[in-house]
Amino acid sequence: MNNEPAEAVPASVEQITAALIALGAYNGANTPTGHAQEAARVGGEDVYRIRLLNALLGVVQGQAMSADSRPLDDDAKIGAWDEQYHVIGAGENDLARMIAFMQWQVLRAAMPVRRSAQHPETGPIPIAAAHAFDAVQMLLGVVAASRDAAATGDVDTLTAQADRLRDARVSLENTIGNIDALLNMLDSVDL
Repeated sequence: MNNEPAEAVPASVEQITAALIALGAYNGANTPTGHAQEAARVGGEDVYRIRLLNALLGVVQGQAMSADSRPLDDDAKIGAWDEQYHVIGAGENDLARMIAFMQWQVLRAAMPVRRSAQHPETGPIPIAAAHAFDAVQMLLGVVAASRDAAATGDVDTLTAQADRLRDARVSLENTIGNIDALLNMLDSVDL
């Protein structure tokens, strides 16, 4: 396994498709004509490439989720999980990159929760989860900004984190409020 950071050169559609084929998740033809037709159908080359990358990500995450269900001791599991950070060059020496990657992961995980929380019939728990995701996003941003600011003595940036912390607190209070709303509903029917 290569523990060097992945190069910044974007993978081609053909490379992404080859990976999908290798994982049994692509039935189309890996040809320039086939790719051009599909790109035209979905809205252009960039959209198509992004869709393929996300399909590959889903397949790989599904594989990782299945692998994570196997019993491993904590050190082995953490070592395995750290591989995702090493491959993007975000080891312990680059906390800012690691946190940016975590924020991106939280943002992606939060998307379906936020989408469902927009519907009035959703109830308080998806809304609570959406607020919790927002708080985690803000707190990770504070961690990244504070570490860099503390290392450079940037007092203005450190001071500016107070507003972000307050916003995170409001999101967490909203999380608790929505949980309490459901608990109150359950109490009202003696559950």
